[in-house]
Amino acid sequence: MNPQLDGSCVSIDLPTSIVELVGGYGFLSNLLCGLALGAVAFLLGKKEAAPPHTIALLASGVLILAADSFLFASVHSRKPFVIDDVIAPGGEYVCYLVWTLAMPGFGMLMVGATVLVVSIGWMIVQYAITNDIESPIFAALGGVFSFFIVLTTTLSLVNVSNQYLVFMMYPDRPSGLAVAAVWIFGLVMAAIACSMIVLRTAGLYRYRKAQADWGAVADSRFRALALAAISISAYGFLAITVDALIFLFRADDSVRAPGVMWSAIVLCLGLPWVIYLPICYALPGPVFRAGRRPPVR
Repeated sequence: MNPQLDGSCVSIDLPTSIVELVGGYGFLSNLLCGLALGAVAFLLGKKEAAPPHTIALLASGVLILAADSFLFASVHSRKPFVIDDVIAPGGEYVCYLVWTLAMPGFGMLMVGATVLVVSIGWMIVQYAITNDIESPIFAALGGVFSFFIVLTTTLSLVNVSNQYLVFMMYPDRPSGLAVAAVWIFGLVMAAIACSMIVLRTAGLYRYRKAQADWGAVADSRFRALALAAISISAYGFLAITVDALIFLFRADDSVRAPGVMWSAIVLCLGLPWVIYLPICYALPGPVFRAGRRPPVR
């Protein structure tokens, strides 16, 4: 059934325009990539030694946001043929293809935004150490920022995944089991990642409130950070792979196959969760118990 979409892939029952969404998110990717690149240049240009973990995170953020911008630009160039303000018969499959190809881009954008905010949190802690700021609240601000960015980006990815299912299965509605699976996975993803952030941040706050020195609570967990940076970079290069293999995707009913749809959701919602775990684990703070010094690495 042709859903009577216009040139922006919008109809009365499907009000979200994937064409406009991809264009706007592509601009946002460019903006965040510029901010991350400027931050890396600033840290590398400082006379004193810059924190290597922050530079590593920001550098991986630059890669994933640049690749994300490339993917969004490629996807945005694909538009259905329109006759009298309505897409031609069969043109709706172009909209399905655009939605599917954009799904990894949504996930990469949220990962890039998370990396940028978490890196700012690390900068706050490093500034507190360098200037010997005693306020435990100031030292914990980075964890607070990280908590909110992980929570909001996770909910955003859940929302995008559900909108994708609604669009792809129209005029039928997604099964309650499919919607519930997306929500449950998203909530579990947010709960695990945010609980790690809370434990780190609360432990850092209590430690700084009770101790005069920083001890090892702000030491980098380089193994986790290295894993996060490598995972982020690999996820970013996925955009190049998707665009390079575009000839494998045809604008026909095959793009609505369940395997294709759930693969797109995994790329959008599942892979970011794998990346969030080492990022949250590497946040400054005691090892899950306030006042306990982490092992030497």
